[in-house]
Amino acid sequence: MNFLVRPSKCFLFDALEKKLNKIDRGIGLDAASAGFKNRWMFKTDIYYGLDISLPAIKEGIKNYNLENTFGVLADLEKLNKLPENSVDLVVSTNTLYHLPSEKRLKAINHLSRITAPDGLFFCDLIYDHDFQKAYEAISGYFKDIEIIYYRNMLSGFYEKVFIKNGSFAIKSIVGSKVIRLTAWLISRLEYFTCRLGFLNKQALLICKNKKNNPIKNKFDLSGFPKLGDKIINLYEDIS
Repeated sequence: MNFLVRPSKCFLFDALEKKLNKIDRGIGLDAASAGFKNRWMFKTDIYYGLDISLPAIKEGIKNYNLENTFGVLADLEKLNKLPENSVDLVVSTNTLYHLPSEKRLKAINHLSRITAPDGLFFCDLIYDHDFQKAYEAISGYFKDIEIIYYRNMLSGFYEKVFIKNGSFAIKSIVGSKVIRLTAWLISRLEYFTCRLGFLNKQALLICKNKKNNPIKNKFDLSGFPKLGDKIINLYEDIS
C-alpha cells in the first residue's frame, strides 16, 4: 500500500486504526470505500463498503469474503433514502477533499445525518479555505469534534520530492526498505505537530454526540434491490 511510504498517510492510518480498534459493535459504514480499503481496521459487527464504482465494490467483496461484509452501490451526495441517526460508525478517508465544494458539503451533510446519536463520524479534509465551511456543516450535527492535524511541513517536503501526480516519481524506490523506514520515521514526527493547525495541510475530524438528542433508527436496507447476495443497489433508487 502506498500510504506505507507516504509519511502523512502512514500517520493518518495509524491514528485511525488506534481509534477504530476500540469500536467493536454495531454497524460500520466505509464511505467511498473503493476496494474496501479500510476494511481491515473495522471491528464492528457488520461492515458496509459504500462506493459509486461497482467494480471496486466487487473487488472488495472478493478480497473480504466474510458473512458480515457487504457492499453498497451509491453516490455520496445522494444518500437521501438512508435512514438518519442509524449508523454506529461512519468513516470517510481520502475522498471528501477531492469533491468540489458544493458536492463535498452535500456528502458531509448526508454522512453526518446518518450517524447514530451515540455513533462516531470520522473524515479527513484538506486544511484550506473550504475547511471552515465543512467544519460548520459538521458542527451543526455534533456537539463534540476532535481535530487531529497531519501532513506537516516535513511530510509535505518529502512528498514534494518523491510524489508526482499522486504516485512515486521514481517507481523503483517504492519497495525500498530505506524509503519505507524514512517515511515511517517522518510520520512519527507528525505526533509532535498534530494539534497545531497552522503547521499542517490536512485534518482528521472525529465527531460524536449528536445534537438535539435524536432517537436512533434501525439501519435497514432490506427494501432496496440487490446486485447479487452481498451488494445493495442505492444508485438507481435515489434522486
